[in-house]
Amino acid sequence: MRLISMLVLFSLLASPQMARSAEPTPMPLAKVGPWEMSYDTDSCHLLAAFGTGDQAVSMRITRLAPGSSFDLTLYGNRLGTSDLRVDASIGFGDRPAEIKRTALSGTIGSERKLPMLIITSLRIDGNVGFTKGSSPTPEVTPAEEAATTSITVKLPSRKQFRFETGPLAVPFKALRNCTADLVKWWGFDPEVEARLNKRPETTGRPENWLTSNDFPRGPNQRGQSGALTFRLDVEETGRVSGCRVLFRTDPDDFADLTCKLLMKRAAMSPALDEYGKPVKSFYIRKVQWLAAP
Repeated sequence: MRLISMLVLFSLLASPQMARSAEPTPMPLAKVGPWEMSYDTDSCHLLAAFGTGDQAVSMRITRLAPGSSFDLTLYGNRLGTSDLRVDASIGFGDRPAEIKRTALSGTIGSERKLPMLIITSLRIDGNVGFTKGSSPTPEVTPAEEAATTSITVKLPSRKQFRFETGPLAVPFKALRNCTADLVKWWGFDPEVEARLNKRPETTGRPENWLTSNDFPRGPNQRGQSGALTFRLDVEETGRVSGCRVLFRTDPDDFADLTCKLLMKRAAMSPALDEYGKPVKSFYIRKVQWLAAP
């Protein structure tokens, strides 16, 4: 077995490509009905349907905390693949599909299995947010959201889809309001979070927090892999005071084990507010447990 480090998951891919023939025109998929806002205990979701019949694809835009980053989940028969991970390119509005990500594939439904793809850590401006030791990237503005009226997703086998979302300013405003409420629910101050000079950062050797030796026995014997997103609550002293799984795939074995190990091993430095004072905050990351092929 091997465990991919939680600090390098879903990183940008930037390998040069050989010259190819002209790319096919993306398949346009019109939005069917309005955006819907879904409030969960640990996340906020925008939901919409695109296309009809065999071409129908549902979209979910998810934020787990305030900011400009989001995860994109697509559901539809056209997305079916036997690969666990799929190379994807994404473009927003008039920008070409040049944002590289590795999408996680799977299915939902107990009887009728519906293919899905999860593409994480996206921003409509193509930038990244906080990186260790750097200043925060400016947030995407409402004007940029209003100017973004489509999302293009390019997949292997020359599949391309252009989701005609319409201007994203209004739905993304609803998403911001939801995440502000979410942070309050967790016991943090959204205003303080919005003005942090530094988010909590890892110390020591985070690659030792979760190792291949920790792979749970049940999934190991069954050859199962899993992915999840966790939140660590970090006190003003840097002490990790809590761990919660915000998202997970089956099986359940990985969720409880991940938080149990992180509470024992994770070491953090605290966040700093706009005045440079240590404050309580949170740290959110993704991790994949991968069984050996």
